[in-house]
Amino acid sequence: MRTALFYDAVKVDGPKKKILEFNETDKFLDANELRHFESLCEVLSNKDNFFKTKISDYHSQVLTKLISLPVDKVFPCLDLYRIFLCHPDSTAHSKKFEDGANHLYTLCSPLVDKKAGEPARMLALRCLCNLFKEQTSVFVLRDKRQKVIEAVSAHLQNPKTNVRESAITCLLNFSIAFLQKDDPEGKIQILSALGQLSNETEPQCLKRLTAAIANLTYKNYEGKKLAEAMGFKL
Repeated sequence: MRTALFYDAVKVDGPKKKILEFNETDKFLDANELRHFESLCEVLSNKDNFFKTKISDYHSQVLTKLISLPVDKVFPCLDLYRIFLCHPDSTAHSKKFEDGANHLYTLCSPLVDKKAGEPARMLALRCLCNLFKEQTSVFVLRDKRQKVIEAVSAHLQNPKTNVRESAITCLLNFSIAFLQKDDPEGKIQILSALGQLSNETEPQCLKRLTAAIANLTYKNYEGKKLAEAMGFKL
């Protein structure tokens, strides 16, 4: 598999409703921010018009604030952010390397916070998958590869299939990026992490796992030996 996979279904009403519900209690958005939030949701509600619409600086600021909410409130914000990452203007969050790194660390936070619920973990993983849509964010992902893969790998054996699939998909997308620009250390790091899935049986997870292994061992003698030693059939 040479094409990255994304979680690009657009359903804004659910996360919007939940965010507004949380805001009724916690008041994390003021009146002006709420106005921009409503406008943002309108922009993100129609995927077919993404190339005709703009994400404003105000929209971008609201999104940054939302994904920084406490871990027990962040899951609907991550769902909205997942949709935002499918919009061409999502590059605003990664054009400057420091901004991209800060947003990346924020997305990884639910993956390392023991208080995070499974919805937050799944959606954080799906946001990471969608970061591979734009080269500016791929550059940041490559630079922070070790920490990102460590955070993702902790969820490869999650008993919930949708969380496990999201984690595998993120590593699959890394393997595709490595085909475009080699990263021998990154390949070994991912292969070592995937070793814990040698007995995976769920069809969609297995399909993506197999594709990732194939990419990581392509023209990679050391990688092939490692994969075979872990029980993968090539």
